[in-house]
Amino acid sequence: MQIAKTADSSLTLFSSEAGEHYHSVGEGALRETYEKHIRPAFGIVKAAEQKSVRVLDVCFGLGYNTLCSVMELIRLGFEGKCEIAAPELDRQLIASLNDFCHPNEIKEVDHIKRSLIKTLRYEDEKFKIEIVTKDAAEYVKNTKRRFDIVYHDPFSIMKNPSLWSGEYFASLFNLLEDSGVVTTYSASAKARQNMRHAGFLLYAHPFAADSGLRSGTIAVKTALDGGLRQV
Repeated sequence: MQIAKTADSSLTLFSSEAGEHYHSVGEGALRETYEKHIRPAFGIVKAAEQKSVRVLDVCFGLGYNTLCSVMELIRLGFEGKCEIAAPELDRQLIASLNDFCHPNEIKEVDHIKRSLIKTLRYEDEKFKIEIVTKDAAEYVKNTKRRFDIVYHDPFSIMKNPSLWSGEYFASLFNLLEDSGVVTTYSASAKARQNMRHAGFLLYAHPFAADSGLRSGTIAVKTALDGGLRQV
């Protein structure tokens, strides 16, 4: 693994095994996390207003999606209970996060990061988080749990095709609540085709042309209002 500094000064890693970075170097790891996953997902499900929010973080990776979700709910004054399940097969990667420098913006939840590294779990009165050391496709296929939010954030369809297949998205559709949302950085035509065949309605992220961000995909079961462009 090689450390890489991204456009917003937050750090990511390059996986020599996958041949890809865990985040977009040109867009910024922290910015990508918030703009492509957390803010659109929280806005659609109105997370801060709910009594409970269940999140599936596919895959945990460097922990940005999970840790930033906690930070954002704290910032929004969330008073409910949030449960996060995060499949991640790479135990060595999880252990290495002891030495990984996450940005100052999420230092407030370092105690959660340390607990997850040590025990794969964290729980307090508001948050219950578990890293699930199973293949994400198998977890999605076999779990009986249902989720309000899914961050679909594995390596690309070229590197990890099982997590972009029609069978995978059909399983994901079944575990998503009717009012729920799936977010992903990918705008792959094949991935979108598989998502549509599974039953999802697809929208593009509403990034301005001069934002420097490439649109990914927002997938839902129920049509959205608010001017998002369907794709």
